[in-house]
Amino acid sequence: MIVSSSRCLAGRGGGEGAAAGTTPTQGAAYLAARCDEALACAQAFARVRAIHAAPPAAPLAVPATSPPAGSRAWVVLLTTARYAVGVKALYNSIAEVESDYPLVVMVTEGVPPHVRDELQAQGCSLHAVGVQPPPAGAPSYASPQFIECWTKLRAWELGYEQVALVDADMVMVRNMDELLAAEADRHSIRAVHECFCVVPRGETRCAHLENARDGPPPHSGSYFNAGLIVLRPCRRVYEHMQAALLTFDLATLSFAEQDFLNEYWAGAWEPLPWVYNATKGLYASHRATVWDFRQVKIVHFTMAKPWELRHPCHSGFERLNELWWAAFGEPATISRILLKLHRHEMQLRSGAELSGVEK
Repeated sequence: MIVSSSRCLAGRGGGEGAAAGTTPTQGAAYLAARCDEALACAQAFARVRAIHAAPPAAPLAVPATSPPAGSRAWVVLLTTARYAVGVKALYNSIAEVESDYPLVVMVTEGVPPHVRDELQAQGCSLHAVGVQPPPAGAPSYASPQFIECWTKLRAWELGYEQVALVDADMVMVRNMDELLAAEADRHSIRAVHECFCVVPRGETRCAHLENARDGPPPHSGSYFNAGLIVLRPCRRVYEHMQAALLTFDLATLSFAEQDFLNEYWAGAWEPLPWVYNATKGLYASHRATVWDFRQVKIVHFTMAKPWELRHPCHSGFERLNELWWAAFGEPATISRILLKLHRHEMQLRSGAELSGVEK
């Protein structure tokens, strides 16, 4: 069963806090709604189990390769030369934290040969993939480049046992091999709750305001950021997602594959702590509460990219951008930059507390 788009989108506005201050009648309605959510989650989980048990379908036009059995890797998509600098910084950071797992770059035909040569010389493993066609309909993307993100679905085709799909605008600042070393469930994915405090999208309560370290459990109205997803590749799941895409209207998926994956995996994803996808949005909204440079493992440079020097939206993120530039040019300085940023944050918080006392 595919949980319908309208149901999932409506569920996002419900939130779990609706039970507070309700009358007995309202409380009963709230419990009934939670039962519906539990049923939806169970059905979603059962659906994925059934897909794995189904007989294999006909071969795809773009065959999947078969790396050695038992292999695991970090995986990133690159479709143009524009994000090549991001991949280079990501690779440097992974090497700097001494990860035991390789970085596999899924490259499309839009990546020039000289860029491929540079990435291979750096140490990246390249895997050629075909471009994933977007679903039919009138596109209404929040950002034009999101159309390229559909090809991230190709990660489910890979022959690896388990992968962590990451975005090219991320920098790893601490070793997080546990995401690949720990066995993931074949019938679900792992991701981090999105923070909508900067750009509200219907959530009534930010998932990061409570249980910040561990993250709250997913419910039918919860929503994850697709910048980091731990998954077990499976061709049957990939093929089933292709069929599911035919039922969606592109106009309802403004965040492209992220919206689709949230619909498809609704109720069948496990939340990871925010430290595994520390976005700039979370930094901007919860810098004085949740954010802690001593805990962050990977920074996600959403919105304006550090290498886009003329972008007007860098204001307020100049210090955070220092981490990306360190990873790109001097990865050995990442730890020092982290310490400097932490000390600066402590000074700011101390000053804010003193100002509060004076008032």
